[in-house]
Amino acid sequence: MSINVLIVPAWYDHKNKSSGIFIHEFCEVMHNENNTNITLLYLDFFPLKNFIAYFFQKKPIINTNYKIIYVKSFNLKSKLFFFLSNKFILNNYFKKVIKKIKDSDENFNIIHIQSLCNNVTPFIAVRTSEQLKIPYILTEHYTSYMESKGAIFKPFLSEKEVIHMAENAKARVAVSDFAANIFYNYFNCSFQTIYNTINPIFFKESNHVVKRENFTFISIGGLDSRKGFMEILYAFNKLYQVNKTVQLIIIGEGDLNDNIIDFIDIKKLKSVVELHGWMNKKKLIEFLDISHVLISASEMETFGLTVAEANLRGLPVIATKSGGPGELINDSNGILIDLTNKKEILFKAMLNITLNYPMYSLDRIRIEAIRKFDNKNVVNSYTNLYNNYIKTVN
Repeated sequence: MSINVLIVPAWYDHKNKSSGIFIHEFCEVMHNENNTNITLLYLDFFPLKNFIAYFFQKKPIINTNYKIIYVKSFNLKSKLFFFLSNKFILNNYFKKVIKKIKDSDENFNIIHIQSLCNNVTPFIAVRTSEQLKIPYILTEHYTSYMESKGAIFKPFLSEKEVIHMAENAKARVAVSDFAANIFYNYFNCSFQTIYNTINPIFFKESNHVVKRENFTFISIGGLDSRKGFMEILYAFNKLYQVNKTVQLIIIGEGDLNDNIIDFIDIKKLKSVVELHGWMNKKKLIEFLDISHVLISASEMETFGLTVAEANLRGLPVIATKSGGPGELINDSNGILIDLTNKKEILFKAMLNITLNYPMYSLDRIRIEAIRKFDNKNVVNSYTNLYNNYIKTVN
């Protein structure tokens, strides 16, 4: 029997290469595995200033193997619509969604919510579950609920309502034990751990790519303060003063882009630091394969996708004890460092790994990562969850 799953993500944007990429990859990996058919609900909200664009916007062409139900709407929470109540707005969004679902002629067995950190999608997912009389499960990714103190759910939902949605899910999943513990403390209900899926091309053998002659560090992510790129640059600059044969590749985009460029200019590092924007996974692998070590200096990571991807290419990793990476890194595949005094500890770890690089077996790192992050394990875990709960549907 095939399972028809409706994925409801908290964020997804076909125009932004970095937004919800792991949701897209999850859908690609899961679709048609173990007789699982994936459809994603894509809610596209237009501000009133894009009034004309809204009427001319057709369903975007998105190259995916899974299906997409595209629903566009004006953002009705506007000063111009001050007379509309929150309840009316949510019901308006929901009516559009349920009509699109019914028009699609898809008969779903289960709804899979990807994070509750939104003030619209949880409501729509749960209402759709009630309307279609099918269960829902939850995979949570967002770890700053405690800090937000419920603000993330405003203006439409209360903290109490969303916690109740989590409690009522047939199953709750986190992508690491670290995240599962955070969610238990916030939602007061248990979460099981299933790793993120990883793009299958990371598992493919490299075509005998040769590492760069100069020892090369690489770091990948959104260029914001939480990801620690300025600390990486500080540590690299200090290392470069004692070892002129090192290089650094940074891949990403974000608010710190100008700061990073200024630092590179001031410290005269243009010849040894490369800054690249977002790129597709195939190109990303090319950069990983010519590098020696990945650095992940984040303040918090629920899983550590770039850590897993680097290990799958045989790279050891220097990572902060930021949550998920603490479960992925050991003495044989990298170095874990404290978050305190990050600049100095990063420098020492980078110096250490350049001096002791031969102790790492790149083949062993890759083989262990393939075993640990096998997508089949993720697929089987989720299809078992789906099957466990669709049996309760009449």
